[in-house]
Amino acid sequence: MAAKNQPPASGQNLPATRQDQPTVLDLLKKNRQALEMALPKHVDADKLIRVAYTAIRKNPLLMQCTQPSLVSAVIECAQLGLLPDGVLGQAYLIPYKNNKKGCYEAQFQVGYKGLIDLARRSGQVVSIQAHVVYEGDEFDFAYGLEDKLYHKPTLGDPGEPIAVYAAAKLTDGGHAFEVMGIEQVNRIRDNSQGYKMAIRYDKMDTPWIAHWDEMARKTAVRRLAKYLPISVEFQRAAAMDERVDAGLPDFDEAPVDVENEAEVAALLERLASACPASYPEPPDPVTLADYIGKTAEANKTTRTAILMDALEDPEGVFVAYHAYLAKQAGGNGSAPPAQAQGDNGLFDQTAS
Repeated sequence: MAAKNQPPASGQNLPATRQDQPTVLDLLKKNRQALEMALPKHVDADKLIRVAYTAIRKNPLLMQCTQPSLVSAVIECAQLGLLPDGVLGQAYLIPYKNNKKGCYEAQFQVGYKGLIDLARRSGQVVSIQAHVVYEGDEFDFAYGLEDKLYHKPTLGDPGEPIAVYAAAKLTDGGHAFEVMGIEQVNRIRDNSQGYKMAIRYDKMDTPWIAHWDEMARKTAVRRLAKYLPISVEFQRAAAMDERVDAGLPDFDEAPVDVENEAEVAALLERLASACPASYPEPPDPVTLADYIGKTAEANKTTRTAILMDALEDPEGVFVAYHAYLAKQAGGNGSAPPAQAQGDNGLFDQTAS
């Protein structure tokens, strides 16, 4: 039957506040090693865990988010070396309602100060700034061989915003800037999944409503970055952010998980080395990776989350993996074997 080729979610999509689940803090500490592997040297894993846990506790909807989505969002913070405290403006953990699954899921969202920090890490950018221009300001700009940018904010009533810009000084003495009109910015805002859902359900706490200035500045920085010698981390953060603002993924679809391939490879190597001596033969790396990938897909979570759980009980994993190989050899399909929730978590084997 088709159900035997589709493992259930095994409790992985339950809210983080369920009493029979580990606490959010326990979950983050359990994944400390994965966070430490992903973090750059200037960020401490324990500090990231404290900051992320504080941010989660402050937002009741984040406490209702599924555990895999919370871990995935915090790992994305780790990969970029940004703290999701909501105060420094580097990054945020945002709860979104997934109507198809009927649950809340956490999503990483970079702040404009986070983008600026990532741009500076390239070593090619001396400084980068972004500002909103208002009706009462003195403002002029021109592109071309004799480009210019002049902005003198008013100290009186600023009036309505009319533009936003980002400007950067480069180490070679050059400079670059990008100016966007309000209509351009608001077109991007209107395509944001968070903004569309906020309008639909009359919610005022979405970033585009509660923090329009910051979101507008971030949009300008992201646009400017296309002309700068920027870091790989910045490119990745900008690409992730563009997916959010473009409405991808949709609320009715599973979130897109962006994983660090080097981290996944390292975890796979650790799992292979943890294969019990009683196992018939060492696992084939390609087949093991395929099994982990299909298990993650079937459980609607990340390979990183699957591997971290697998390392808690490698013997149970290889029992299920051996059954998977036996099913393949018997021509019963290429999906992982059916699994049921039990004391050993994701990889409990069932008769299938």
